Amino acid sequence: MKIISIDLSETWGIKDPETGEEYEWETDEESPALFSSSLITAVFPHEFPEDTTFTNDEDFTAKWVAFYEENQTRIDDDGDGEYVCTEDLIEVFESPHFALELTTHGMACGPVSFTIYMIVEQKFESQLDSLFLKCTNEES
Repeated sequence: MKIISIDLSETWGIKDPETGEEYEWETDEESPALFSSSLITAVFPHEFPEDTTFTNDEDFTAKWVAFYEENQTRIDDDGDGEYVCTEDLIEVFESPHFALELTTHGMACGPVSFTIYMIVEQKFESQLDSLFLKCTNEES
């Protein structure tokens, strides 16, 4: 599956081409939940490829879980103890989808970042430019 990295300093969300609804990357109680958009097939945190909390397609979820378990077992059986992250699996997972890689940065007791992967149907890839809601840097 293809991974497309998104610069969050230039975009602030997605407009669902099927419904026209706008979704911000980070939502609150007043904003529509991005994960409920029909545009998003699944969302996986970088560190937890087995987390299927935000999956909207049962067939995709079943294939992903089987793929994860097969690849995790193979690595564990090799005795390498190698960590499998979501990105490693997405790169070799065959599916009619692509992934949007979203990384946020901040400060806690030092610099921190958090990456999630949003899985989107491949039919929307040709519409990428129109999907993204751009930031406006208006100075007051």
